[in-house]
Amino acid sequence: MKKNAHRLFILKNQYSYTQKFGSLLSINVIVSISLVLFIFGLCGLLILHTNQLGQIIRRNFELQIFLKHNLEQSELDDLRRTLINKPFTQKTKGKPDVSFISKEEAKTEFIQSTGEDFMRFLNDNPLRDSFVLKIKPEFYTNPQIIRIQKELEKIPGVFEVSYVKDLVITINRNIAMISLVLLLFGVFILLTVIILIDNTIKLALFSQRLLIRSMQLVGATDSFIQRPFIIQAMIQGSISGLISSCILFALLKYLHLQLPELILLYRLEDFLALICLLIVLGSLVGGLSAFRAVRKYLRLSLDELY
Repeated sequence: MKKNAHRLFILKNQYSYTQKFGSLLSINVIVSISLVLFIFGLCGLLILHTNQLGQIIRRNFELQIFLKHNLEQSELDDLRRTLINKPFTQKTKGKPDVSFISKEEAKTEFIQSTGEDFMRFLNDNPLRDSFVLKIKPEFYTNPQIIRIQKELEKIPGVFEVSYVKDLVITINRNIAMISLVLLLFGVFILLTVIILIDNTIKLALFSQRLLIRSMQLVGATDSFIQRPFIIQAMIQGSISGLISSCILFALLKYLHLQLPELILLYRLEDFLALICLLIVLGSLVGGLSAFRAVRKYLRLSLDELY
């Protein structure tokens, strides 16, 4: 009987301090954590957009394959099949990105872009038939492109393979530099998020330190005391992550209305992954912070609690 009465007393106290712990879920605390996660979400969104921009640039990189003069149609068809079957040839919606430009089309395009008709001075069209080939993004490195260029120039019927070499080097260098800066900034923001959430939870639990000690004195185990605090902190972190995700989504939609071109950088699966990361991060950091804070107060002496 005494044991049951003691257990009932503990349960009543647990219910009491759990109710009081509801103050941890106050609007101020949730807003604070939501804002911190929102800043981290902005950083994540910037990283995703930068990565997608790099992918778009790589996917639109073209090699121009100039052909020898007077090739037969059968030779052109063989060349096309050879290019289509190359492992580095990019495919869009299942179709290889290989297009043929005749020398007549090249002549028309040249005249339209420059306004000069060289046919007035020449009796023959000096331009060549060509194929325009887009390569897969994973092959977009200077050594890989040079290797591809040499491989294509060995194909019978190919005169020369051309691309803007300086552009490849510049783009790769800029993408690498931007990625490094964003990675370092992301790590800094992540550490800041963890520290701010940890401090917010600790401050919220500070008012519960005497209640924690009271439960310890009546015989409650450490895990029994910690459990409701950890659960509530994880719920708080999840709610904050969800709120920050909603704000981020609203901001993204507003930016899409103002700058429609940004839609090209938007991928639903990446954004959903970012939302999950915010919710999980808020929940895990909140639960871990509550665990550390409660354990700290369990180990303090009575004089240190005041």
